[in-house]
Amino acid sequence: MSKVPGVTLIDMEQYTFEEFNTCAANGDLIVARTFGTDIHPMIRTIPVEWNVTIGYGLFYPINPSEAVRLFVDAMTAVR
Repeated sequence: MSKVPGVTLIDMEQYTFEEFNTCAANGDLIVARTFGTDIHPMIRTIPVEWNVTIGYGLFYPINPSEAVRLFVDAMTAVR
């Protein structure tokens, strides 16, 4: 929830071309991890350097393939 009057925060589960179309049509702002440039013909990408950290993690099936299981085991070992 935003603490700034007039600002509405929307948590998007994924970024789709439709979301970028809506942003461009409404003049909205998307704050997201860097996608690179030229993600949409009507959207300008500006990288920022803020002192903010974002947690990331691995998502994998309960019964992963052997390759995924080995990768997860290796990541767990160096954690």
